[in-house]
Amino acid sequence: MREQSPSENPAWSAERHPRGAARNALDDQGAWDPCEHYWGERDDPIQEWAKPIIARGPRQAFEMEQVVPGSDPDDPDSDPIAQSNDLKDAGNAGDAFRFLMDLCQADLRCLDAHAHLGNFEFDRHPALAIRHYEAGFRIGELSLREAFDGLLPWGHIDNPNNTEAIGHGRRRGFRL
Repeated sequence: MREQSPSENPAWSAERHPRGAARNALDDQGAWDPCEHYWGERDDPIQEWAKPIIARGPRQAFEMEQVVPGSDPDDPDSDPIAQSNDLKDAGNAGDAFRFLMDLCQADLRCLDAHAHLGNFEFDRHPALAIRHYEAGFRIGELSLREAFDGLLPWGHIDNPNNTEAIGHGRRRGFRL
């Protein structure tokens, strides 16, 4: 049976998920204090990369909304990104690519779809991959608002996929 793409699902309407809504919500998780963070064993020296983070002091932590049209938080098997990966792994790369494009069409704020689309193109068409990475990066950047000075800690459940998508753009030469 063919997977139903997000844009074919009648439960997803433009009223509920407006196309072009460019900002993912940020949920304030309170202050994060680097002095309370685990940086290694007590006797281990602090790594050089961690020293500026600790010196910067406490900042507000946020969890960024992860937008994945068609997913049901109560049903882990409903993850459209995983469904796209399954299609690709089964040899249906074209269907998997179209499935990801449908996710973006359903809601551009699906940062994970932008990152996966970039990954699809990277080996064969790096310029196209960068366009996908940049789209996710720019949407993520808009979500952070101007002069964002907080953190998106990896430990908050929705942050890893979103920060990874934003990071693809940064690693490809875009600045945050």
